[in-house]
Amino acid sequence: MKSASSAAVQGAPAGFRRFFDIRQTSVKGTLLGMLVIYLLIIFGYALRQFNTTDVMPPLKPINTEALKQMGPFTVRVKTGMFIKHFPVFEVSKNTFQVDAIIWFEFNGDEMNLDTVERFSFDNGKMVYKSPPEIKVTGTNIFVRYNVIFELKTNLQFHRFPLEDHRLAIMMANEFVTPDEMIFVVGASSFELFSKEAPAGWNFGDLSV
Repeated sequence: MKSASSAAVQGAPAGFRRFFDIRQTSVKGTLLGMLVIYLLIIFGYALRQFNTTDVMPPLKPINTEALKQMGPFTVRVKTGMFIKHFPVFEVSKNTFQVDAIIWFEFNGDEMNLDTVERFSFDNGKMVYKSPPEIKVTGTNIFVRYNVIFELKTNLQFHRFPLEDHRLAIMMANEFVTPDEMIFVVGASSFELFSKEAPAGWNFGDLSV
């Protein structure tokens, strides 16, 4: 049989080993917790920032100097778009379908409706276009169309799944030149009915 003092001495190292084992686990837990917090901060910051590699389609805006070169006979047509919703929203396939209202406002003495309504969308296909809803005030014509069009974009996936995307909708009229007619847009010319997006996505800013 061992004496009590001998048992205490022999038991002491095991006690110290257990003590240091607990301290080691505690340090690992602290470091792991700090790492998790750091990663959460990094991912939280990334989620709040808009980060995309999508390239904007080339578009040359018409500035004051360009307007001077066009001359006084260029017809200015105010236009806008109100997106009601997206019947199809497949980011992975770069395929979208847009249900929207397109409107135009112009001087009927300067431009005829048959020309204005021949609008189209770059990289898009018209699925539905309603008859025009027209309101005439003097020589001023306001017309709007309910449209559904499909849109193919050139989204980039270099940082999948941590990237954001920008959808570019480009409307054009291929039957006139800029010397004959230009579109005029303002800050409120592009609107979205609801900020609610398909699952997994949030709509950000709008610009035109």
